[in-house]
Amino acid sequence: MKIWEHQTWNQDILPTEQFAGQEFFACTFSSLPLIETDFLGTHFSECSFGVPIYLCERRFFTPQFQSCVLIGCNFSHLSMRGISFCKSKVHECSFLEADLTGANLQETDFAGSLFHHTNLAKADFKGARSYAINPQVNVVKKACFSLPDALCLLESFEVDIS
Repeated sequence: MKIWEHQTWNQDILPTEQFAGQEFFACTFSSLPLIETDFLGTHFSECSFGVPIYLCERRFFTPQFQSCVLIGCNFSHLSMRGISFCKSKVHECSFLEADLTGANLQETDFAGSLFHHTNLAKADFKGARSYAINPQVNVVKKACFSLPDALCLLESFEVDIS
């Protein structure tokens, strides 16, 4: 297994080589289209992903993120069952029609991220914050949330909580 440390990729396309099962530590990916790059089983720790990242090829994408910064990423229509974004900042990202079944989303900040027709069944949001999830249009069966942020799940019902 190869470990990439403190690498920066800007404005270039990553080689179509296999990064499957490899680890990235403190790397930066900025304005980088990830096209036909194999990230199956890849682990990212303390990495930063800038605007925008295009994740077009769902078959190449099942990484794990730990303490990473992801801004403006498009995860729409991806199957990411069991993925981890643990302790990360996932800002302004789209999860439109994505499958996050069983995902580890603990202690993650989702400021400005979009969840719409997203499968969040059995996802773990304990300690997560700044998410806007409408349970009427997203699957949340057996998902775990913690207070006080879980109260935002009631916003779509227009209830008054005092």
